[in-house]
Amino acid sequence: MGSTEPIKLYWSSSKPNVGDWLSPRIVRAHTSREVVHAPARRCEFMAIGSILHKAKNLPFSPRLTVWGSGYMHDGPPVKLKHRVHAVRGRLTAGRLKNHRDLPCGDPGLLAARVFPHCATAPVPGRVGVVPHYADRDAAAVQRFVERVPGALVIDILDDVEAFLGKLTSCSFVLSSSLHGLILADSFHIPNQWIKLSDRVEGKDFKFHDYYSVFDLPPPEYADLEQVGQADIERLQRDYRRPGLKAACDALAGAFPQDYR
Repeated sequence: MGSTEPIKLYWSSSKPNVGDWLSPRIVRAHTSREVVHAPARRCEFMAIGSILHKAKNLPFSPRLTVWGSGYMHDGPPVKLKHRVHAVRGRLTAGRLKNHRDLPCGDPGLLAARVFPHCATAPVPGRVGVVPHYADRDAAAVQRFVERVPGALVIDILDDVEAFLGKLTSCSFVLSSSLHGLILADSFHIPNQWIKLSDRVEGKDFKFHDYYSVFDLPPPEYADLEQVGQADIERLQRDYRRPGLKAACDALAGAFPQDYR
């Protein structure tokens, strides 16, 4: 019989955003156990987030369990002596000397399965803009709202249900936050990565890591100042995420059996 103790999960709590709040909710949906926050040095489980660098110096006994985490930056290969069941993308997997053949995908992709009740009917023509929390005051966002009728700015610091309710009301999403893009993909909402500043940490590594899961050319970000209605219509038409369902199935199947 498995443990009934709460799972000690690490997620970033210094400036929590929807991706951080999502981690315990997604993990809880896959286990019969409660989930509690623990600092990285005392945790037993990591899931959503660019947090895998924190695993390097953790003790090997008991071993940490990793399910869907990723690195923030590129770097040299690392040998992790932890239980790695899945990682966010192929670039993260490529950094792990002893864990390269793994299911890949961000657990946030499972949001549509966990929160189907949050989905709302999309408003025709509504374009959602999701700035990373570092970009919340970007002037380009306000200018976009002023020139694009029906544009809706969605706060990445909202709680999960509020965020998903607003996101799923959109017909198209532009986001400088990775989890804005991941959650749009989860709910099959056409979307486009935008860059609003150089303040988002990681030099784009996490975006390239996430998109490596799909059989697509390397992603390119758009300049919000240059995005017009014709671009939105073209991006909606061209939107595709080949292998999305297979990635979600593999990720859900990779949730560790002893934690179910």
